[in-house]
Amino acid sequence: KQLRRESKPLIIAANKIDGIRCALPPNAFAASMAKEHNNANFLAFGGRIDYSDSVLTMIDAFIDSSVNTEERHTRRVNKIMAIEK
Repeated sequence: KQLRRESKPLIIAANKIDGIRCALPPNAFAASMAKEHNNANFLAFGGRIDYSDSVLTMIDAFIDSSVNTEERHTRRVNKIMAIEK
């Protein structure tokens, strides 16, 4: 785990790795939705960002969430993953 000042380059690099779906959540709700709706499996946080929720709260929200398997969400994730092929 490394705290970076700038998170966007980390997200770009992480999303180039097959199977990684990295999100930059601004709050706990977005962290939860990133996993539930986009099947995100990686989070990144910037060291210079003042978040409305603590990073630990956002991580807990992410871990406590489940992937939503509704067709529209699954279809979206499949489109994202097809780009890797």
